[in-house]
Amino acid sequence: MRVLVVGFSKELTQFIEELIKADIDVAIIDSDSSRAEGLRRELDVAAFVGDLLDLDLYKEVGMPRADIVIATHTNDLINIVVCSYAKHLGVPRIIAVVSDSRLASVLRELNLASEVIVKPSELSAILKERLYNIKRLEISQDWSLLLLDSSIHLNLIDKSIEDLMKLDVQIVFIIDKENRVIYPSREYRIQRGDKVFILTSPHNIQHIISL
Repeated sequence: MRVLVVGFSKELTQFIEELIKADIDVAIIDSDSSRAEGLRRELDVAAFVGDLLDLDLYKEVGMPRADIVIATHTNDLINIVVCSYAKHLGVPRIIAVVSDSRLASVLRELNLASEVIVKPSELSAILKERLYNIKRLEISQDWSLLLLDSSIHLNLIDKSIEDLMKLDVQIVFIIDKENRVIYPSREYRIQRGDKVFILTSPHNIQHIISL
């Protein structure tokens, strides 16, 4: 998976670190040369610097080959340009992070981004959920409840509950494509369309979503 992030702030550090640990090909573009140099040094990540209104820059850093583009610059004008150009290039998924709810509505209405986030305080956690298509609820310090949709997480299909339990998880229940609630046996195999509710420890989430 190739992820291109346009714009960087300290609140994204944990998110970027987790992408790197998951062996995801991630690159960052920013307009601040000192910030880009710091990223290369601290995170050992590909970081580029340049004029973010120069469309040629995005071609040079590989936007046409990206699977996901995340536009999260502090300047919402930059984010509009990034989303528009990524859409023009046919990038499969575009995630926009903006500070203005009115602008978010415009991006949604014009279909310039797959998902639009109005910048909250827990940006890193929300971006991770959107990137991996998961829903997560923190039950306690030791437990998280995850919702995984097999229509999106295709690698789940035909895995048995016993297979999943080897990953140190507890299957709480499943909602099948007919919206029936199932409390599955160990032999049950995940079907396409099943929504699987999993209880696991927070540190195990990365392993599960990398299935």
